[in-house]
Amino acid sequence: MKAILLTLFLLINLMSFGQITEEKQYENSSVTRIKMEYSGEKYYEFVRQTNNVLFYNSDHTLWKSITLPADLPNALSPSAKIIHVSESKINPDTNLEIVFSYHNFSTGEMDCKVYSENGTTLLTIPNASYASYMSEIPGLADKLIAIGITETSVYSIPSLVLENTYNADNLVRMKLESSGEKYYLLDKLNQNSKIFNPNHSLWKTVSLPKPTNTNYTSIDFVSETKINANDLVEIGYSFSETLQNNISYTSKIVSENNEELLVVPNSSRLEISGSDGLANKLFAQLFINFVQSTNVYTLPSLSLETTYNSKVVRANLETAGEKYVAYNTTNNQQIKIYNANHTIWKTIDVQNSLNPFHLISSISHISESKINNDSSIEIVYTYLTGLLALGSEYSSRVINENGTVLLEAHSGRDLRLDEIEGLNNKLIVSSVYPDRSVVYSIGTLGILNFDKNPKVIISPNPVSSFLNIHSSVPIKAASIYDINGKLLMKVTESNIVKINLEPLLAGIYILHLTDLNNQKTSQKITIEH
Repeated sequence: MKAILLTLFLLINLMSFGQITEEKQYENSSVTRIKMEYSGEKYYEFVRQTNNVLFYNSDHTLWKSITLPADLPNALSPSAKIIHVSESKINPDTNLEIVFSYHNFSTGEMDCKVYSENGTTLLTIPNASYASYMSEIPGLADKLIAIGITETSVYSIPSLVLENTYNADNLVRMKLESSGEKYYLLDKLNQNSKIFNPNHSLWKTVSLPKPTNTNYTSIDFVSETKINANDLVEIGYSFSETLQNNISYTSKIVSENNEELLVVPNSSRLEISGSDGLANKLFAQLFINFVQSTNVYTLPSLSLETTYNSKVVRANLETAGEKYVAYNTTNNQQIKIYNANHTIWKTIDVQNSLNPFHLISSISHISESKINNDSSIEIVYTYLTGLLALGSEYSSRVINENGTVLLEAHSGRDLRLDEIEGLNNKLIVSSVYPDRSVVYSIGTLGILNFDKNPKVIISPNPVSSFLNIHSSVPIKAASIYDINGKLLMKVTESNIVKINLEPLLAGIYILHLTDLNNQKTSQKITIEH
């Protein structure tokens, strides 16, 4: 079975305009891309059979190989897991430090270690599960959070000094909007959330009421101002009840003064969406009779804006702005994109005629220009390739709004656009069985495919100096790229009718235009001097 999956994974069908290029296949395990403090862009993969961590340069040549001091896995035990890698965050020297958890055969528990590439073990934390993590919150000092079965320990970085141990396995560190650094946990026995100060003293206790026959699912968020502008803490949480093998969910928002602000029946999770410069909105994920839907609420009024009969991803597109991307995990036909006012904007056909069982499981990315500099929307998503009862496998795709598949990764369980500040974007696809990865570069724009609008006329073409633009709808943005996808010129006005191209060298270029209705067109132009 593994051999078949590996063959499928390596037979990735790349249908693109030249902008997605395979760089490297990693066949030992899934690969992680990082930006080192001193050494810059690197990739690493963890070979679990030998406990080796292999590090590669940006050109994928081998940089370092480090063997972790952990018990080798066997058929009955889990192997080690990498939690964090850095050069200076734990120790200011130039050595790599690796934080990892591993199965300790002598105790039968998962331990956590901080290990230096020079062979020194800087810290060993017993009984720390896979859920341990490095807490890196902008504006706060880094902390190592080691989560065990019944307790959680907090360590200072870089001193690796134990600050406090909590008798809970669900501790979360956060930065509140007004009060700054805090820690919170869910006290299921006493039906409340306890919030602690940076010195780990108790700050507040907030009651989380629920019916006695239900079980807490999660604390979904803790906030001071995103739900309500006053200084009170608001907490969103969810709980469930099982009746005759059916699970029903409910979500609530309460304030620290015991005021119940919102109750959402059939909601399994609440989420505050407000990144990328967008106003905060509240999402409630509904689950009724195995069908998912999404409520969208205005904040701070908590008024219901709309209900989507599907899962929804919110995006702030580069030109078109706020959009809602809806996909139904029980409908394999379409992805629908809605405007900020929830009216339909675009419908994208994703049906695979060769595979009727094409059920989208997740959308990891949507953008207008990060993958392809043409005028189309590109979406990165993962889908199931068969009925679950028959042993489904996952595949992943990059597709544009015209239904054109730019990248097809068979057996790809995770396909993501890897965005690291200061580095070029990459596409990385990984499979689970077998554990493999492929890295793709982005940014070579081809000149064979264009989205032309007959209502937009450019002249002359070829052009030597000024390019005239005639459009029934005023053009608000014009961008010119070379054939490698590099942006050379951008003009933004209320009504662009002429562009001076004299500063550009003779050659072939791509012109992208956006009108006041956010409709786009792209054409090839030739400059002759």
